[in-house]
Amino acid sequence: GYGYWGSKIVRVLHGLPQVESVVVVDPSPAARNRARKDWGDDQIAVEVVHWHETDAVVIACPPSLHTQWMTHALLHKKDVFVEKPCGVCLADIGAMERLRDAGVIVQVGYVYAYHPVFRWMQEHLPSVVGSCVRWVHVFRGNMGQPRQDVSVLEDLLVHDLAMALLLWGDPVEAWGEGHRYLSEREDAYVVGMRFSGGEWMVLAGSWDESNKE
Repeated sequence: GYGYWGSKIVRVLHGLPQVESVVVVDPSPAARNRARKDWGDDQIAVEVVHWHETDAVVIACPPSLHTQWMTHALLHKKDVFVEKPCGVCLADIGAMERLRDAGVIVQVGYVYAYHPVFRWMQEHLPSVVGSCVRWVHVFRGNMGQPRQDVSVLEDLLVHDLAMALLLWGDPVEAWGEGHRYLSEREDAYVVGMRFSGGEWMVLAGSWDESNKE
């Protein structure tokens, strides 16, 4: 995909010396024209992926299509980078996990998990703070157009969920509740989690918030 995030990923890939070639696949003529203007005709495809010529796949399309493209990539034993969320239901995510062969890399675009501050937390938090961490509260708000394909949990709060799991592992207790005020998907959500070390985390998110946080 060569949309908002896909175009940025292509730019980053072109700047990596390890990457020999990048081919943009997008069924949208407008998106292909933008990619053609940015990178030239030889790096544009319509809908066909030549799997035997591909080492890895980047999936940056609407979340409803993530499962379809990830399934194709995993069946061909290709490494995958996929924008979050990697799927829109647990059954699909479980099916993709079963498809993944050992040695195949699947990376989800939880960008905050690679921020230098969070990397520092992963390295130093246990030794500096240790058992002093007891309570974490996160709020994400945005007065924007609600998504019709995913909820605010899957779009905004998923970043903080990913960081919590990387810090403390799977929770021993979790609860959540979402409400639909503006769209067909939950645009307000509250999630609580308790971890084995005694840490508590409460996350809240909304697309009906006057201040972006």
